[in-house]
Amino acid sequence: MANALGVDDLNEVGGRIEDLLELTKGPGKGLMAKLQLLPRLREISKFPRAPRARPRARRSSIATTI
Repeated sequence: MANALGVDDLNEVGGRIEDLLELTKGPGKGLMAKLQLLPRLREISKFPRAPRARPRARRSSIATTI
């Protein structure tokens, strides 16, 4: 499973998740603290997006006239 996630050890994934959860606390004070978040934000932007619900297909008028 670690190979599928692109890491050597599954603990690396856990550490990355913990680091990302620290972002919920908000950035530190000062410009440098905010600039240090940019690499993390770029990493988050590469995550796959959640699938969206597709609109249902309309019924064919041919099938309803039988």
